[in-house]
Amino acid sequence: LMLNAVALNGIMDVDELLFAGFIPVSVRQSVRKLEAIKMKYSRSRSQCESFGLFLLLGATMLVPYLLYLEPLTAGMISIKWEMCGGNQTFVVANNPEVQQIIGYRTQEARNDQEPTLSEIAVDRHKFQEGGSPEYIFFSASRALFSADIDEDMSTASARVPSC
Repeated sequence: LMLNAVALNGIMDVDELLFAGFIPVSVRQSVRKLEAIKMKYSRSRSQCESFGLFLLLGATMLVPYLLYLEPLTAGMISIKWEMCGGNQTFVVANNPEVQQIIGYRTQEARNDQEPTLSEIAVDRHKFQEGGSPEYIFFSASRALFSADIDEDMSTASARVPSC
């Protein structure tokens, strides 16, 4: 409680401290000799001033949103659409021998409610605490990973005894 009181006092006195520190003594003495200006506030003037401050606050919030946040959001949504949206009914792979990208249409339309086998395998593995993975066969090296991708069914069945 004491720290909060000291901090509040420092905040309340910061203008006086800056005035005392940066303004020459002659100017400070001249300011002290000035008489206070008397202002008459009416209810309508007070309401107009409050409304003006409210508009200024709204503009202060709206301008950065429209200039910075809205374009950034639109860009992020467009990137999300490019990476995750659109046509997802195909897979692609690179054939380095002929330097060509090979594609395969998997299905005409995918039901987004039912995950694919790959999605199930990844979801099960990423939350698994240890042990061998249920649906994913991990290669021992990068070279073996490439070989395993190109492996045919007869070679895979000879490698895995349960087939």
